[in-house]
Amino acid sequence: MPRKPASSRLNRPGRRYPVSRQEYQDRKKNKEKRKEDARNNNPNTPKMIASKMLDWKPPTRQSPKFFRPGTVALREIRYYQKTTNLLIPKKSFDDLAKEISQESGSSFRFGKDVLTALQTSAEDFLTNILRLANLVAIRQKRVTITPEDIKVVMELLDIQQI
Repeated sequence: MPRKPASSRLNRPGRRYPVSRQEYQDRKKNKEKRKEDARNNNPNTPKMIASKMLDWKPPTRQSPKFFRPGTVALREIRYYQKTTNLLIPKKSFDDLAKEISQESGSSFRFGKDVLTALQTSAEDFLTNILRLANLVAIRQKRVTITPEDIKVVMELLDIQQI
């Protein structure tokens, strides 16, 4: 049986385009080269691990992001307006309430609910005074609340200073 030409031997039924002998050999060389490169550049070989260790540098610290003045304050205002939790730490307020009751000369024992109600009303009172003091500051064309603004509010509400 006569031997078929090389081009017909390489053209198997699954192939789309005819491949010449030269192209076939080039592809084979390229495939072998890729395998060899993969073996040489394997990141887990001791040679590659040692080179990584030599190239290692400590991570650089990113500079903190700066916001324009007032941006963070407005974000905090929106956050605290959405939340309903208490702003003063519970333990600190409990200690303060017990200390004030001891200074008055009586030895009261406070329940958990009583302290929570007392703290809620105290925070409400303080936020109302600060809100009114802010209105006074705005009326005087200022942005910052001063102690004088709080004194004016206390006098208007007829609150005794402690």
